[in-house]
Amino acid sequence: MNFKTKLNIFLMLIMSLSFVSCARNIQEKPQPDGIPLKTVSQTTYYNLDVPAWLLFPPEMETAIGIALDSEKKKPLPAEIAKIQAAESISRNNGTFLVDYSDVKAYLEQSAANTQPVDLKIELNYNQDYSIKTANELKPLAETGLNGYKLFLFGTELPKLNNDIIQVSASKIPDWCKKQTAYEDGDYIYAVGTAAETDLISAWNNAHTNALTQLAKFRLLNAVSSNEIKADEEKMKQAIDDTNKDFKAVFTKTWLYHKQVNSVPSYNVFIMLKAPQQQ
Repeated sequence: MNFKTKLNIFLMLIMSLSFVSCARNIQEKPQPDGIPLKTVSQTTYYNLDVPAWLLFPPEMETAIGIALDSEKKKPLPAEIAKIQAAESISRNNGTFLVDYSDVKAYLEQSAANTQPVDLKIELNYNQDYSIKTANELKPLAETGLNGYKLFLFGTELPKLNNDIIQVSASKIPDWCKKQTAYEDGDYIYAVGTAAETDLISAWNNAHTNALTQLAKFRLLNAVSSNEIKADEEKMKQAIDDTNKDFKAVFTKTWLYHKQVNSVPSYNVFIMLKAPQQQ
């Protein structure tokens, strides 16, 4: 084999390897008639059977406490739930703080027919009051729900309604749809809602939102007159005078349970009742 023949064979081998290399780097285009994948969200709603006392708690120093039913060692579910109930009652008798500049900005934007900023309201409660209440609370009733234990605690022994009521997303009462607090007779009613993956967080957050609505209603009522709005000192005094005990009680609750793509969700609605500002 002469030199020229060897050279031709070598060149053909190089070209063949280049072709293979180029072929491997060619990006494959999807077929025009390919079927695109779709992500479909699946939501399942559940009916829950609960006692009437959970939905219509006695309007006195009572509160619902919740704990996981899996707790077998101390502290037991009843002890954990009792602490939550005591804090709830203490918060119902707490106060709130708000910055004067936030109130002024809210009122100015409301007067200008623009979307007002949310008022930053800080809720306060007395821990000593909570501890004292916890020592006085008695377990009044209990029920199980989806791996949770729900207890009704109170300082008195009221008559309870133990009828079973079915709750679901399709049976939400009209009162749950209230967006702001409102007056009815000598009382103010405020509704708070929350949705969380666990029932305890949903309950606590709904309670917080109801207290915030109540505080906002009392505050804006206190500074609603033109005379107060026009005088900075009078407005500050009106805000200070509003920071009194809520003296609120639980009057209604509602809840429903669903799963979105196998992830649990609890929606809780809580209505508080409090006397008019005195």
